[in-house]
This record gives sequence, C-alpha cells and structure tokens, in this order.
Amino acid sequence: MDSLIRIATEELARFLSEHLPALGEDEDWWERLVEHRLSFQQQRMVQERKLTTLRQLDFAALLRVLDQNWNDLSQMLNLPREGRTWVKELQTVRNNWAHPSGQAMPADDILSWYNNWRERGRSS
Repeated sequence: MDSLIRIATEELARFLSEHLPALGEDEDWWERLVEHRLSFQQQRMVQERKLTTLRQLDFAALLRVLDQNWNDLSQMLNLPREGRTWVKELQTVRNNWAHPSGQAMPADDILSWYNNWRERGRSS
C-alpha cells in the first residue's frame, strides 16, 4: 500500500503543478489555491516547514487541494462528473490506511479499490 500511496502522491503533485497555476491569474496562486484550501493543521505545517511547492505536500494535503479546487479544475479540463466521487473515495482509502481501526483493511479490498481506480483513469 505504501508504494501505491507514493505513486499516487507523485502523480497528483505533478497533475496539480501542471494545472493549478493556470487557475490563478496572478502570482498568488499558491496562497489562494493551495494554502487557503488546506485544513488549519495542514496550513500550519506548510508555514512551519516553509513549504513552497506541491511536491513537498503529503497525499492527504494534495487530495484536499484537488477536492477544494475541483469545480474550477473540472471546468477548465472538462473532467468527468464522477471524478469528484473518485477523489472522495481516495480520501476515504487514504484515511483508512493512515488511521486504521482495530480491524485491518483486507488486502482484497485494497487491491479491488486500486484496480477500479486504475480502470477508471484509463477510461476517462
């Protein structure tokens, strides 16, 4: 699961780095479209660590940035409607992985989610 999260983090950072600056019509896109869209704790981490690029953010922060900018990104890129649902599913999987309950997430569930996610990406 760690390698899947790492790959997804790299790809999401690449995607957002490519498209978010185009949404910001001025120099402060980082502040408006990234920092202000993060949770309070994530904002504090960015400020304390002096992070300045999307590649420095973790998967949870990148998913939040994607979710919070979804409407503008989907309009600009003509993303499929169900894409927002996929983002929410990714957030759930990430949270379940990062904050496990007393019961482990079955490997079959993880593989099933990954295969569905990969297939959806190919069809869009």
